[in-house]
Amino acid sequence: MNGSIRKMMRVTCGMLLMVMSGVSQSAELTLESHGSRGGQLRDGEKLATGRIICREAHTGFHVWMNERQVDGRAERYVVQSKDGRHELRVRTGGDGWSPVKGEGGKGVSRPGQEEQVFFDVMADGNQDIAPGEYRFSVGGACVVPQE
Repeated sequence: MNGSIRKMMRVTCGMLLMVMSGVSQSAELTLESHGSRGGQLRDGEKLATGRIICREAHTGFHVWMNERQVDGRAERYVVQSKDGRHELRVRTGGDGWSPVKGEGGKGVSRPGQEEQVFFDVMADGNQDIAPGEYRFSVGGACVVPQE
């Protein structure tokens, strides 16, 4: 039992409240960690759930991570452990979210005019994660039609 406790891993998400600007629209972002996990992560396992709020008129939402992208894929990232020795592969998404298309695209987007929507940060592939602290930050913007 003691050995399995030592193998527990803390996945710490940058519990941040950010206000970002997106084409004269501000988005409020919150991110909540789903707590500690063991060393084994299954593909798609939720590590954190975020919420983006757009209080003014908008046509959609855009969320991204400020981490290294995987193979140029807009929604997939590599997060380094705090000590820099280990990596965690994650992706952003959830119901209604799609990877941003086009060269240099980063993150996921979702059409909609509701005031708030939720998104997930999930394990990208089955992984055996080394114990440690993994921090990441998330950005977001409200999408407004261009005039």
